[in-house]
Amino acid sequence: MSAEALELASKWLRKCMDEHPECPSANPKYFPKRVVDVGQDIPRLIEEPHVAVGPYVALSYCWGPDPHTQLKTKSDNLEAHKQRIPLSTMPLTLKHAIHVTRQLGFQYLWIDALCIIQDSTLDWEEQAARMQDIYEGAAITIAADAGSNSAAAEDHATLRNGNSILQARAWAFQEQMLSKRVLHFGEFEMGWECAICTRCECGADNWTNSGSNKKYGTYQKRSTYKSSDTLSWNWIRAIQNYSKRALTVPSDRLPALSGLASRAAHAHSATYLAGLWTEDLALGLLWRRSDGGVGTRPAEYIAPSWSWASIQGAGVDWGLGLSARSWVTFDLQDVSCTPRTAENPFGAVTDG
Repeated sequence: MSAEALELASKWLRKCMDEHPECPSANPKYFPKRVVDVGQDIPRLIEEPHVAVGPYVALSYCWGPDPHTQLKTKSDNLEAHKQRIPLSTMPLTLKHAIHVTRQLGFQYLWIDALCIIQDSTLDWEEQAARMQDIYEGAAITIAADAGSNSAAAEDHATLRNGNSILQARAWAFQEQMLSKRVLHFGEFEMGWECAICTRCECGADNWTNSGSNKKYGTYQKRSTYKSSDTLSWNWIRAIQNYSKRALTVPSDRLPALSGLASRAAHAHSATYLAGLWTEDLALGLLWRRSDGGVGTRPAEYIAPSWSWASIQGAGVDWGLGLSARSWVTFDLQDVSCTPRTAENPFGAVTDG
């Protein structure tokens, strides 16, 4: 939170906005249903603005193992949060995010715990379906890489081999994949990602036109799910990364990927099937548990047994040495999945 660090972050942001024509504008095409207004001393929640009110920042962070301790907007405090959300009530990560947002020159901040009504299934489903728009619309996403929960700035005990705690979490995958720009706060330094380059404070990982950022583990931000790409292999690479990540709530396995699935579906006019695609089901069905073990299934229904999303406790891979199209020969007669809600056709399913 030093002035020097935040000045460097501001310099990275200005350079991107001024010198990277390939990077999207900071102005959002979509404005979230709710944002936190941090322009005054005491933040407050703005709900359903009638006009777009300017660029905003999004936060990507770990809630922690006990989500019940998280400060949340609920039906009974929604009106109060629209009046004020005192900083004294916020966990440390949220306070830091507000400070960074202000120092970068922005007035609005999207935080899932505050901007989604957490005890409303309808609102949660509606907002989960808009994750693609929310994170793609943000001028920049702040990633709290070193915090294992929202109350801790960093947690040395849970860091392993210099890896980011946040990069082990499932929800963070699409949050950072969908973002225009990401400002990482790691244990020892800040890092930067945009469509053109990655940066870090020490200067060791500064390069342009990178396919992937090894330090933070983001998957091919620059070329993911453009219409000219091959859907199957891009999706497989994404799932091999995503499936290894942890979830506090097992039933979030498909919803936490729904924004990325929505982007892929629209880019390729493809039909989504609980983590797979109708148009390439021959290849999609060839997933296996990456550690060679037998998959276990959660007690509650998550996905049909033919989907990789139906198993828990391990990642999956495809393990193919050649194109599956050269040797998989079957005809698809019929396949279908039923979304849990019409609000999010790329989220949870009830059967398939």
